Amino acid sequence: SGELSGTVTWWDTSSVGSEDKVFKKLAEGFEKKHPKVDVKYVNVPFGDAQNKFKNAAQAGDGAPDVIRSEVAWTPDFANLGYLAPLDGTPALKDQDDFLKQAVASTKYEDKTYAVPQVIDSMGIFYNKKLLKEAGVEAPANLDDLKAA
Repeated sequence: SGELSGTVTWWDTSSVGSEDKVFKKLAEGFEKKHPKVDVKYVNVPFGDAQNKFKNAAQAGDGAPDVIRSEVAWTPDFANLGYLAPLDGTPALKDQDDFLKQAVASTKYEDKTYAVPQVIDSMGIFYNKKLLKEAGVEAPANLDDLKAA
């Protein structure tokens, strides 16, 4: 009949506080839309997630059906055979809506293993006053920063 049924285990490795509540509500909403599906949402602390996933996958049981994790882990997990390629599945129907760089980060050996969710950037901030008091000149570029 095409109706979805069964249990889906979803590990979330990145949510804290209100974000965790949002993802729990998404799981509940999916269950309401698909009453024969039970979503087992598990928030796995980020620091433990990579090893916990690898151990579960190596053991052959206990690994989640879906994992929200660090995209940097994709090549390692895919290389070890822990992820299924998503190419040709409905999960990728909106790939053209994402930045090319985001989509590229989800691939390993020309196969897609993840869907981009978040793109962020990191910054380094420093207190000019404290650096001056310590006799350290503020870095002007990456090489200066490494030398400091």
